[in-house]
Amino acid sequence: MSSSRAAPADRVWQTVPKDLKAKAKTAWSGWARLTAGARVLPDFVIIGTQRGGTTSLYNYLAGHPCIGRALTKELRYFDVGYDRGPTWYRSQFPTAANLAVRRWRHGAGLAYEASPDYLFYPQAPARLAAMLPEARLVVVLRDPVERAWSHWWHQVRRGHEDLSFDEAIAAEDARLTPGLLDVDGDQAAALTYDDHHHSYVTRGIYAPQLERWWQRMPREQTLVLRSESLFEHPAATFATVQDFVGLPHWDRSSYDSYNGMASGAMSSATRALLVERLRPHNRRLEALLGRELHWG
Repeated sequence: MSSSRAAPADRVWQTVPKDLKAKAKTAWSGWARLTAGARVLPDFVIIGTQRGGTTSLYNYLAGHPCIGRALTKELRYFDVGYDRGPTWYRSQFPTAANLAVRRWRHGAGLAYEASPDYLFYPQAPARLAAMLPEARLVVVLRDPVERAWSHWWHQVRRGHEDLSFDEAIAAEDARLTPGLLDVDGDQAAALTYDDHHHSYVTRGIYAPQLERWWQRMPREQTLVLRSESLFEHPAATFATVQDFVGLPHWDRSSYDSYNGMASGAMSSATRALLVERLRPHNRRLEALLGRELHWG
């Protein structure tokens, strides 16, 4: 299957003002809860990483004619929204009838969501495994030095950070919950404000995060991508994702970058310090994945 055209409904939705979109989503949400029993659960979930390109991948997939997406990109059910309950989560997805029509017309019908904080949140693996044991997981990992800078820039822009990048990196260990990457998900408390917003370097220590997921979900149900590959070779990487989740190939006319790139640049001295600090963690990740990542 090959087409570069977005569905007409998607093109119309892109032109709707944000305030009207919000009202429409509120109205739709109420109806969706009433019809939750007729709705599906996701076939695959993009679980991370934050500032790694998940918004771009989500949007690439959203236009696929075989895809029925969730109401919003980041449902965040398995981390901060778990108390909303399974009925709420199911209500966020398309109906079984919707996907049946897609299968009839295009050969497949799949649902998905993307919440990049899932990778980092200690309780998410057990929660997702209990509800979606057969779901496929997609992880997009970015050079952790670049990811840290982008994360800090994003927090400053959103009003969650007053420190300079160097100050924030120096303060990180004192700000975060001790042993955050090693804590057992069954015993973990909810993440703190600092854990969520100020985990610049810690989120880029990927190996223990993946290992925590693979204690709960079969490793073969996980696709781990490099963010750099997604942006340097988007068509080929998108084809890999389609193969992995079971979608017929569909070609896009363009592969834009979404969610903005960080402005400015960190100092060369800070970059060198972070490269050295993260090198052993990158080597551990390469050993875990069995391939080089070329991150320094």
